[in-house]
Amino acid sequence: MLERLHMQDFAIADDVTLEFSRGFNVITGETGAGKSIILNAIAMAMGDRADQEMIRLGSDEAVVEALFTMHPLLASWLKENGFPHEDVCIVKRIVKRNGKNRVFINGDSATLSQLKEITEHLIDLNNQSEHQMLMDPSNHLLFLDCFGLPGEVLEGYQSHYKELYHLTDRYEHFKKEEREIRRKIDTYRFEISEIDALSPKPGEDEALLEEVKILEKARSIMEHTAFIHRLLNENDDFTGAIEEISGRLDRLRGIGETMDSLVDALHSQINGMGEASRELQRYVDGMELDEEHLDEVNRRLSDIEKLKRKYGDSIEEVLSYRERISKELDAFEEMTFDADSFSRKIEVLGLQIAEKDEALSDLRKKAALDFARSIENEMKDIGMEQARFEVRFLPVDQGLSFKEKIYGPAGSLRAEFYIETNPGEGSHPLVKSASGGELSRILFALKSVMGRHLDIQCMIFDEIDSGIGGAVAGMVGMKLAGLADKYQLIVITHQPQIAALGERHFHVEKVYAGERTVTRARVLEGKDIEEEIARMISGSPDDQEALNVARRMRRQEEPERA
Repeated sequence: MLERLHMQDFAIADDVTLEFSRGFNVITGETGAGKSIILNAIAMAMGDRADQEMIRLGSDEAVVEALFTMHPLLASWLKENGFPHEDVCIVKRIVKRNGKNRVFINGDSATLSQLKEITEHLIDLNNQSEHQMLMDPSNHLLFLDCFGLPGEVLEGYQSHYKELYHLTDRYEHFKKEEREIRRKIDTYRFEISEIDALSPKPGEDEALLEEVKILEKARSIMEHTAFIHRLLNENDDFTGAIEEISGRLDRLRGIGETMDSLVDALHSQINGMGEASRELQRYVDGMELDEEHLDEVNRRLSDIEKLKRKYGDSIEEVLSYRERISKELDAFEEMTFDADSFSRKIEVLGLQIAEKDEALSDLRKKAALDFARSIENEMKDIGMEQARFEVRFLPVDQGLSFKEKIYGPAGSLRAEFYIETNPGEGSHPLVKSASGGELSRILFALKSVMGRHLDIQCMIFDEIDSGIGGAVAGMVGMKLAGLADKYQLIVITHQPQIAALGERHFHVEKVYAGERTVTRARVLEGKDIEEEIARMISGSPDDQEALNVARRMRRQEEPERA
């Protein structure tokens, strides 16, 4: 059960703690006093969206902390998920203005999904969103399934449905895009063969360009080197001059060390010139002026440039493109399956879906009878003795079509609630015929019935008495008191008949502390409870007649609570 709720700087609740009893807790107060703040805090402790506007003006963060008593399901979850196992479970949400919100479970950091998972089996929160769910027929099947459908039955159907959905989707996509896919297959095959036929290597184009430059200059190189060779080796005037220079240099030896050094240096240069001439000749002798090879290199370079113009700015990009389309080609070729074989797979899976759907529908129709009887029994106790409740099934109009029947994600049938509130006038859709007060009572009946099928510790009702009053409100109060024997109840109410039944009564009010408005919640006892009930009856806690009625209500309800 929810033992304690603490709010700090949450909206206008600066520092509020509520300690709930195990049974029937009621919360009352003037409209706008802050009762909804308590509900919002509980919702946030259950993992609802946190908004920075929840932070009290002037504060950096808001804190909500909920303490739950331990029970086996909770203890098992804590152990499986590695959280400290203590005598209680404390969940904590911190909402910060800087957006760095935190979640804690028993002091350890947790995720929001873990918070939702742990609290969804602890508290059933009934608020305006559930009224809206009830008014949307698409949710009616969820209510019914929660009441009487084993989860594994629906899971088995949905598993086959998902498989058939993806199989059909792929098949329909291929049929629709077959021409385009085959065109892409042909195109990709051609492009890959074109690239593979040339098989360019990274950097090859640059190497070929350098080779072309050398080949194109080969003739000029050979002409110049031949002239140099002839000049150095075959020109009598030049060679005679070199010999004359060498002879005169030899005659300069012996004059001194400096002169000898100069003579040696000049001889070295003359000898080096001869060696360089011979090396140059060897280089030229190794060159071939091959016009055919030059043409071949130019052709390959041209082919590479064509590939680059079509598939990328560089050889690396061309090869990357080839790798990408190769993967796409593999995927497309996988789609070119045998249509007949694929249709047979769909046929087999479709028959399995039909079989599972039939079993699913049979279970739901049987559950619907029990569900309707249970709802009617609950409604008898809250002033709707003559009402008749019915679950009607209609075929879904969206989903997968198989053998002229449509199957949706939850089956081939959808459910809608019908109700007859005036005997003899016939049943009508709940969403069109129920008044506000009737809708509140029907939802209460639904929650009472479904609660017996849920492993829930605590049920919270936010103004379940909306649209009712008088004797009907008293009936609803008695039903709530009955539920409190099985569950912890936290009920926000404006009805004195319901408030009088509470085992613990919280009064919420706004007070002005200095220049700030704050919400306060306190536990009422004895005379304070009577005055609050009198206020709810007449608008004044001092109205003597209302006080007398409040005392009688309290005396009448005490034996019931006992």
